[in-house]
Amino acid sequence: MNLSLRPTPMKTPSRLAALICAASSIVVAASATASNPGWTDLLNTPGQSHRAAIIDPFSNDPQAADLVLAGDVHGVQSGLLHRFSQSASSLTPLDTDTSNFGTYGLAWDTSPSSAGFGNLYRVGTVQRSTASGNLVPEWTVLRGTEATTQWSPSATFRLADAWSEARGATVDDAGNIHVCGMALDAAGVCHWVVARSQDQGASWTYTSVFQGTGAYSITGYNQVAALGITFVPNTTGPGTLFAVGTRGKLYAGAWTVTRSTDGGASWQVVDTEAWLPRKASTSRARKVAADSAGRIFVLGDTGSRMENDPSPWVIRMSSNGGTSWTTIFGPWNYGPCPYPIDLAVDALGNVWAVGVTHEKYGTKKVTYTSRATWVRLTESAPGNGVWSSSYGFLTDEAQGINRAAADAMTVDAVGRIFISGSYRANDASPWVWFAKRYEP
Repeated sequence: MNLSLRPTPMKTPSRLAALICAASSIVVAASATASNPGWTDLLNTPGQSHRAAIIDPFSNDPQAADLVLAGDVHGVQSGLLHRFSQSASSLTPLDTDTSNFGTYGLAWDTSPSSAGFGNLYRVGTVQRSTASGNLVPEWTVLRGTEATTQWSPSATFRLADAWSEARGATVDDAGNIHVCGMALDAAGVCHWVVARSQDQGASWTYTSVFQGTGAYSITGYNQVAALGITFVPNTTGPGTLFAVGTRGKLYAGAWTVTRSTDGGASWQVVDTEAWLPRKASTSRARKVAADSAGRIFVLGDTGSRMENDPSPWVIRMSSNGGTSWTTIFGPWNYGPCPYPIDLAVDALGNVWAVGVTHEKYGTKKVTYTSRATWVRLTESAPGNGVWSSSYGFLTDEAQGINRAAADAMTVDAVGRIFISGSYRANDASPWVWFAKRYEP
């Protein structure tokens, strides 16, 4: 089903140049070992972060490039965007008028062929009132620049007077913009939606790639959603798009990876795993990234019905452009309800995932602590597909479940890792927004 609408323009990021290679891989899925490399504190201030962080690619000095972080300071405005200067250790608001905006992704348009080169785009939701008076999230994209403080709507979308979310965005090497997410139709059925603009966001084509088998509900689930998207260039021909997410069928949603080789006009399933360790469960592929050799990595989780009721981490890899897949990590369950959130591949070829883990404590009554957690996969030799894994923590234990999380990560051209997140020591403490840097 295609829905051609005409909102305003939007854009997104270019990826590092990569060659799709068809190398075979031998994988050893090792158990994760605890490790805590040194992390430098960049930011530690009151306020709760959102799931978005990105490096400014236009800096003349990649080692001093600023961070762009979506989040709120002092808990006042939940939709603000900020620039963090590493050289000055200062935080500057880039947005002053979108307190109602929830950010799921940030993206630069760095395609030289694009008329929007240099624009910064934010994808997520704005809370909108329905005809019945309920507040629901609406798929929204905002457009700005490196220095702007006033952001213009670039696209809004919904199938009906109901919930819709933009979850991820990317730009291909021709400057075309692609956004993924979900939307409910008038019958309450979930749709996996991808959007494409071939004219710098002046017009959009929205495609429902999949739809649920019945109406979405908290108890019945039936969620279908595209949660992450990326473009992988190819120097010998057109590049490839990958969109990942979940397809619900009652309780049993399936991890799903799709691929488009025609610029987003059509999509095919290239990996699907139910990953159901127990009855009445689901799974989802959350994020997708590529390394400099064109290998594709997908992060997801297994075994829970709801996205905010998390489950073991999984990372799968394709060395041949998505034709075949191998699990290189997981299912990894560190304590009850681990929660993977974001994925990146650094300049050294290491694969990183971040999220939250919980541990039980107490004697008479079971309670939990939370910690923002990272996982790193390292190859024993470049390109051989033999991985070892390590993990560590970015925060102290916070009392209670979902009281700490690494919400977003990004990498720079010299191999450094940047992670943003939030924690709350206990229910009586304020939320603290943190950003940390790791130097290889």
